[in-house]
Amino acid sequence: QWVLFTRETPEEEDTINGLWVASMVDSEFEMLDLGVRNIIHFADWVPQKPSFTITYSTSESSIASPGWQANNNLVTITFTGAGRALRPRTIIEANAGGQYGWWGTNYIWGYDSDHLAYVRADSYGLVDLDKNELITLQEIIPFQTLGDWAWVPGLVWGRDNQTIYFVAHDEPIGLESPQASPVFNIEARTMGSNLKLTLAERTGMFAYPTVSEILSSHTAEISYRVAFLQAITPLESQESTYRVAVMDRDGSNLRYLFPPSGDPGLEPSLPGPVWSPGGDRIAVIYRGDLWIVDVDTGIGQQLTADGQTQIMDWAP
Repeated sequence: QWVLFTRETPEEEDTINGLWVASMVDSEFEMLDLGVRNIIHFADWVPQKPSFTITYSTSESSIASPGWQANNNLVTITFTGAGRALRPRTIIEANAGGQYGWWGTNYIWGYDSDHLAYVRADSYGLVDLDKNELITLQEIIPFQTLGDWAWVPGLVWGRDNQTIYFVAHDEPIGLESPQASPVFNIEARTMGSNLKLTLAERTGMFAYPTVSEILSSHTAEISYRVAFLQAITPLESQESTYRVAVMDRDGSNLRYLFPPSGDPGLEPSLPGPVWSPGGDRIAVIYRGDLWIVDVDTGIGQQLTADGQTQIMDWAP
C-alpha cells in the first residue's frame, strides 16, 4: 500500500537525492519527504505488516568519481499514518566499510524483522540488531575492477531464513593475482551448522541469485527454487551476456531457461530474475523489454516492445 522511492533534489546544494514515501490507496495522503538524503545502495521497508518503518544507508556527495563517498551506516526511520516522520535511529554508525568502502555496503532483509544480512566488497555477514554490530561470516577476496566501481556480491536469503545464497569470488586458475581471478561461483551457507556448499560453478560475477516463494510439498521440508544469471562466457563475465538458470534450493535439477541456446544473451542487472508470487514464472529484462519466462518449459513471452523497460516487480 506504500511506495518508497528517491527523487532528485536540484534545489539543494551537495545533495544527490532525497528519500520519499507515497500512499498507493489514500489519495489524501501527500507524498512525504522523510528528510533523508543521499541514498545510493540501500533503502527498504522493515519486513512486517503493516510497516511504517524503513531502513537505509547514506553517502556523502563527492566531486570525485563515482560521485559519492559511502557512510556504510544503517539507520531506521518510522513515519506515522498522519504523514509525520519520526526521529531516525542509528543501528550501525558510519564506518570505513573495509576495502573499497567508499563504494558502499548493501543490506538484505530476510522474511521477518529478525534477520538482516550485510554484504560489501570484502565480506558478508549478519547484522546483530540487539547489539547494533556487524558479524562477519566470511571474508571475500575483493575483485580488482581497475575502475571507479567496486564489485559487491549478489546475496539473498533462503525462504527458511536459515540459508544465505551468495556469489563467491573463487581462487585464481592461472598466474593472475587472487584479486584478478575470473572465477565466480554460487554458494550457500546454512546458519545453524555454518556449512558452506558450492551449488553452481563459474556462474559469473553478476549472477544475482533470487529465490521463489515456498512451493507446495508433500513433506514438512520447506521447498523453493533458486534462479540466477549464468554468464555465457563465465571466465570473462564482466563483459559477458547471461542466461537465466534455475535450480532447486540444494543445487539439484539445474537448468538453463532463457534465452534459448544460440540466441543473444541478456545484459545482467539488478534485481536479477524476478519470481512470480506462484513461483512458476520469472520476469526478466531482455534487450530492453519485459519478458515473462515459464519455469517448467523455458518458453518466454515478450510483453513490451519499446526497449524502455528498466525495472520491474510482480504484484502480490
